[in-house]
Parts: sequence; structure tokens; C-alpha cells
Amino acid sequence: MKASALLARVLPRLSKLPDGSGVSFIDALNIAVDVFFERMHRKRSEIVKAMFDDFDVAEEVVDLPVTFRGLVSARLSLVSGSTTLHIAELPADVEAPTTGDPAYFSLLGAKQMQFYPAPTSAYTLEGGYYAHPGTLTMSSTIPWGGLFDRALADAVVIAAVTGSLDDSQAEKMIDGVLAARTVSPRRNKLW
Repeated sequence: MKASALLARVLPRLSKLPDGSGVSFIDALNIAVDVFFERMHRKRSEIVKAMFDDFDVAEEVVDLPVTFRGLVSARLSLVSGSTTLHIAELPADVEAPTTGDPAYFSLLGAKQMQFYPAPTSAYTLEGGYYAHPGTLTMSSTIPWGGLFDRALADAVVIAAVTGSLDDSQAEKMIDGVLAARTVSPRRNKLW
């Protein structure tokens, strides 16, 4: 569903309410998405995980995807043809190696990753990270494949009227959606 379609869903509800907080629909939607993401990120939910896809590494320092909000694991792999190098986060008490194949990495803030030693050939990075859906516009697709569309509509109304959405409200909404799903515990990868 596009954000514009969600607006069409919540507009009748908003028109029946007293004057709101002055927060626009799109700002309320971004507030709701941010709060939902933060809640699922703290729970390490599969819903907000992504894989490094065709992520090429040929330099010592690479820029991370703009959606990057943290690693799923401190263990990643660099792949080149039939060669796979398993790399780990550089421990604070280890001096960074300067020769040989890459064995470690470190995050430089939330925007870049540095490899130790620097790669001497091109690799593809494999591993998972937590991906924020980014700032939505009216033409954006609502994140999470429709799973939270109704809950996000409710959250948008709350945020538009009050100017905010607290974590406990989001938690109840998310938990309500997930409780309504009947999935085998062995196959449930939502939480």
C-alpha cells in the first residue's frame, strides 16, 4: 500500500476529530514508522532485518546502506569466487593487522565500515543488518509488507491528534498484530 492510500483510509477518521496537533499526515506517518521500527529493532525482530545484497567491498572503508541501523551479528563474510573469508568485529584489545586477507572490520559511526587489513581484491559482503525504511513520502510504499497497515493507520491518527506516539502505545499495537497471527512456534520468525 502507498502512503497516499493510507491517507485515504485515515482521512475520514481525522475529519471527525477536533483540531489536531498541527502535525501533517506524512509527519505523523514517519513518527509512527520510526516508533514501530525502534520497538522491533530493540526486540531484534526478523521483520526489520535485511541482508547485504550485492554489496561490493574493494576498499578499506566502504559506505553502508542509508537504511543501515546496526548489525544482526558481529560475524560477517567476504566472498570472492570460491573464497569465503569469515570476518569479525575488531576487538578493542587487538591491534589491527596490516597485511594478509581481511579478518576484521569496525563500524565508523552508522555510515561506514572499515576492513583490516584492507582488501587487495574485490569481495561481496554477506551478512545481515537492521534496516530502517527511511523517510516516507506520499508516493512511498508502506513498509513491512502490509503486516502493520491497520496498526500504522491507528498510530497515524494518534500522532496527528497528539503530536506524538509513545512506545507503550506502539508496543500494544505491534503485539496485537503479532498475537492475531497463528504461526507455528518453530516457523515464527517475527520475534
